[in-house]
Amino acid sequence: VDLKKFVQKLHLDQMDYGELTDEDVEKFYEFVGPDFTWPPTMKNCERRLIFDCVTDPEERQGEGYAKNVIAYRRFTEAGQFDPSKGTHVLIIDGKIVRYGPKLWGKEHEEMVSKNPELLYAPLVEEVVGARFSSIEDVEQKEWQVHMRIRLKANPNVIATMANVEQDTKRKRKYRLILDTGATYTVVPQFIQKRMGHRAGWSTIATRATGYADDTMMFKASEPWEVSLGDGVNWTDWKETDQLYIWQKSASSNVDCGLVGFDVLNNTYQIKVPGKPYAFVTDNNVTNQLQQIYNSIN
Repeated sequence: VDLKKFVQKLHLDQMDYGELTDEDVEKFYEFVGPDFTWPPTMKNCERRLIFDCVTDPEERQGEGYAKNVIAYRRFTEAGQFDPSKGTHVLIIDGKIVRYGPKLWGKEHEEMVSKNPELLYAPLVEEVVGARFSSIEDVEQKEWQVHMRIRLKANPNVIATMANVEQDTKRKRKYRLILDTGATYTVVPQFIQKRMGHRAGWSTIATRATGYADDTMMFKASEPWEVSLGDGVNWTDWKETDQLYIWQKSASSNVDCGLVGFDVLNNTYQIKVPGKPYAFVTDNNVTNQLQQIYNSIN
């Protein structure tokens, strides 16, 4: 096999994937075969997702999932879905099995636990947009923060992301910034791995627009809780259903995790002009702030 021609044919070197090894290319060739072509409407983020599923043995969503994602895109392009039968479709082994409603929490988790490689996806693709807020900082024009996350059903397992994190495996630095323009909160995938389990996450990939355009995210499938702080002092835990993780091979322009408005809107904070956000953890102070707000109203 001429791997160089195979790479050029599928534009694997243009996927913004990072290091592309001959071993990974060979694995992908063995999976798709010599006649494979990408579905015309498939974006780079989906291609990276499929490539990872095939080449990375750590991915729970393996070759079967990759096959189902490709089938989903081809079914979409051919107009073969029947929206009269449901809002979501179940695809297994590249075939449409059934239609149904949106699933959340235990229903979705139980289905995926039986077959991690299945795809249960919306007929109308979900796209989530984000933008940065122009908040003053000397260098990055942003404010950074520490965050803790935990699965509500398993609160003893906690993962922490500092305001600046180094993903040593991917050789990339991530900052965790406050983004009042984002409706959701999203963290790098290696933060998820720190928890030692993969429960609580949907297998449905959602494409980001705005910041991190052409990057896929995976949304929480069960309630999660988030806490903000400076690494020592922390706010109370706040429940959110708008928590995402970036796909493993995020685009090279993705160097941030975002703390979105869904979390900020549920925390007490003080913002003095020219100073960072101060998150209030003292109940007496929060009561005073509430009283001040009530008097203003």
